[in-house]
Amino acid sequence: MPNYVKGEQIVLFQELFERYSKLALTVATDRPVAIRGLENRLIRVLKTKGKFGIFELYLRRSLLWERVQPILKRIDFSKKKGQEAVPSWSWMAYNGEIRYTGAPFGGVEWDMWDQEIVSPWKPGKEDNKTPLELEVIVRDITTIPSGRQVFLDEPRLKDDRSFKCVIVGSRKDQVYYTMIVTPLVGGEANVYERAGVASMNKHHIVLDKPGTKARLR
Repeated sequence: MPNYVKGEQIVLFQELFERYSKLALTVATDRPVAIRGLENRLIRVLKTKGKFGIFELYLRRSLLWERVQPILKRIDFSKKKGQEAVPSWSWMAYNGEIRYTGAPFGGVEWDMWDQEIVSPWKPGKEDNKTPLELEVIVRDITTIPSGRQVFLDEPRLKDDRSFKCVIVGSRKDQVYYTMIVTPLVGGEANVYERAGVASMNKHHIVLDKPGTKARLR
């Protein structure tokens, strides 16, 4: 597929989802339901698999979303009968406006980090697995950089949670696009949830030691 076609497809779904995230639904738990028809059409057009605003074809770019306002509010789906658990790495798990990280077209290396994030729709895996999980490599970080390159979904978590990162992609100038993750409270060992995204420099990430295999839920 020509690069310009890929670029057009990425811009299309990102603009649609950014616009949709601005809508104030009467019932917050309807967030993944109200867009399901559009999402299914995009899946057919892109000839891919996906769910909850994440597409396998553009998995890494799909994951690089960030809050616009000061904080996102996690939606409680527990009381909605029949609602499949929405993973923390989907923007549909939160109430609030999002945008996508401005990773340039060209100049970003995705493939070299292919083993850092394994698609839940990879052949041989259960498509209907509940809850939907990503298999990831979790890496230690020296510090979370301050400033405009870090977007914690719920900034208050910074007070009492430990953070690690998952590398999504990198540039030649040693800027790394990452998801910030934190251990799932009361969860199993090596089970994490997303806490935000960040653009980090090489010295922020511990790269001289192997990461840890984990599940991102």
